[in-house]
Amino acid sequence: MKTFFKQHVWTRLRRFRRPEASSMRGSKPGCRPDCRPPENLRLSSLLRNGRVRIVLIAAVVLFLFPAVLHILPFPELEEFETREISSRIYDRNGRLIQVTPLKTGDRREYTPISKIPISIQKEFIKREDRRFYFHHGVDFLSLANSLLQNVTSGKIIRGGSTISMQLAKAINKDNSVNFGRKFHDIFFAWRLEAKLSKKQILELYLKSVYFGNGSYGITSGARTFFNRELSELSEAQIQVLSVMPRNPTFYNPIKYPEHFENISSEAKNAALKAKIFSYPFNMPHFVQFLKSEKSGICKNGRLPYEIHTSVDLQINRTAQNFLRKALDLASDSRISNGSLLLLNNTDGSVISWIGNADFFDTANGGQIDGVLVQNQPGSSMKPFLYALAIEEDI
Repeated sequence: MKTFFKQHVWTRLRRFRRPEASSMRGSKPGCRPDCRPPENLRLSSLLRNGRVRIVLIAAVVLFLFPAVLHILPFPELEEFETREISSRIYDRNGRLIQVTPLKTGDRREYTPISKIPISIQKEFIKREDRRFYFHHGVDFLSLANSLLQNVTSGKIIRGGSTISMQLAKAINKDNSVNFGRKFHDIFFAWRLEAKLSKKQILELYLKSVYFGNGSYGITSGARTFFNRELSELSEAQIQVLSVMPRNPTFYNPIKYPEHFENISSEAKNAALKAKIFSYPFNMPHFVQFLKSEKSGICKNGRLPYEIHTSVDLQINRTAQNFLRKALDLASDSRISNGSLLLLNNTDGSVISWIGNADFFDTANGGQIDGVLVQNQPGSSMKPFLYALAIEEDI
């Protein structure tokens, strides 16, 4: 009977013991069965875990580091963004009067990213930085591939720079050629990504990139080589422009159209038709007035990137011919220059502004704007006085 009880009943009782009883074995006196280690001990054990430490370091790099870069000032970027730009000045019918040159004589036109066709944006990203929207300024995969290709070929055939790094190179005033400069560009690229959005970086890049022949930015590049607005560019012309920043001398469509053959046959044909645009220099005295503080348009020495005026370029040319003929007739009277201002009587807007018959006539003060010169009226007031006297029956 005892043997039967031990073999069956006692064994079953042992199977159905309360788990608390087994958990209490070996526990310290006074410790409750559900007691846990202190929170600080659990945290320290987590920190000793290698995977947890890697995750924490990654979180610092991905979130804290960019946040610090975003807060820190970036004076080089501020100076770069406020550089002088060209201004496009149009008449009342949308005809181009001038694209104002920089002090160096170059052109740098600005166009907001919202007005740059998507096809142009995609083509530049495709040629220069395929993973533009998927990195934080530096594409380490592209750098590794370019390093491998350069070592294999024994010469530099690829740079591996992203659009952000190319922009950083333009912002960085250090022109030395060494690894230190490369690391500096990488750091500047990170700072750019922390300060600006992808759209802002792309806009600043397309405004600043050099195309050769004194043209900076995609708008000036399209005008200089194809005499086209951005919306008028063909797909082949966009292909030509997209590779020119790599080496503006080598990829010069005027001198070396054959260099575009490896891009596409359409790009080569477009390069063959490229022609340097002659920038117009119409109404110079009027443009000088717009660039002065008196106009109310120029603020802090800077014109807006685009100005639409009330003048009529065709009427102004007719008025200029009229003035020159009048001066020819008055040459015996020792009259060598003159000015003309034509206003719209209904609203007082300017239709024609000619400060002198010939802007380049230095012998007769051609660059002096006779419209703004304050001269004594002399006898020119007599007709107005006589008309007033007749009206008043004086």
